[in-house]
Amino acid sequence: MDEKYILAYFNTPEQAENIRQQLAAQEGIIALQVDRIGLYPGPEPERPINSITGNFASLASLTTDASPGQIDANIMMAAHPSASGMSDGDDDTIRGRDILLTVVMRPEYYESVRKMIRSAGGLI
Repeated sequence: MDEKYILAYFNTPEQAENIRQQLAAQEGIIALQVDRIGLYPGPEPERPINSITGNFASLASLTTDASPGQIDANIMMAAHPSASGMSDGDDDTIRGRDILLTVVMRPEYYESVRKMIRSAGGLI
């Protein structure tokens, strides 16, 4: 089966979920998925962080509010200028459009789906 896909970025989960529900009712849609994306891997920290008592996993968890499960990722995150402050590198953090809608559809529906996503505020 021939398929096309669209990756669309939104400002809020509600925007993406609204258009996902509209597309779910459309013919020709094979798969839909909404995800939050970010610069760093892993979920947000589950336990409270207290820098005074030393109750934190790493410098990266303090400064980037992320908690990857692997020590290698912690080390790389701590070396990033946003965490260490040791360099004035490019500000390459994801801002604003961190909600990703993935749409897989039959090719003949591509243009109409693209127009729907753009009219809903999505960036393709």
